[in-house]
Amino acid sequence: MNSTLSLEVLALSYDVRKPAENLRGPLLIIRLMTLMIMVALLTLHLRSLRVFRWEQSVSGGLLVTYCIASLGLALCAGTTKCGGLAFQAYLCGVGTVLLAVNAVILYQRWRYAGELTRVVAEFLVAMGVPLRRQVLTKVVLSAAAATTLLADLVAAPLLPNSRSE
Repeated sequence: MNSTLSLEVLALSYDVRKPAENLRGPLLIIRLMTLMIMVALLTLHLRSLRVFRWEQSVSGGLLVTYCIASLGLALCAGTTKCGGLAFQAYLCGVGTVLLAVNAVILYQRWRYAGELTRVVAEFLVAMGVPLRRQVLTKVVLSAAAATTLLADLVAAPLLPNSRSE
């Protein structure tokens, strides 16, 4: 009976906002990881060969945009009073979708590349340019960035809203 009573007292004294206050640190870590992945992906994009038109026209703009957006999200997670939770969720949700689409399209274009692309890739490998590894690294980093943005999307609503306190 005492254990039941103590559980009821514990449940009544439990503050729902307490665990969320400790989430600011992990959310900041998630956002900094996203920023690091995005910067690595942008650096790889700038230093590697761009084989497909998709990389020339879409990937570069997407990467620059989301490097800036993830920097803003990281700065927002570091402050105590940051509004715009809906905008943060929008950035994370759209970023997840766009980076996942980027990874899928790059992989699909590489997997179903024509004979000419494969011959050029073999020629570049013979010259010392690891084209296949570059493309697959871009795919993996895009998928990792999409995953961290999805984790951010899940964790961001748990962040306490400082304006209501």
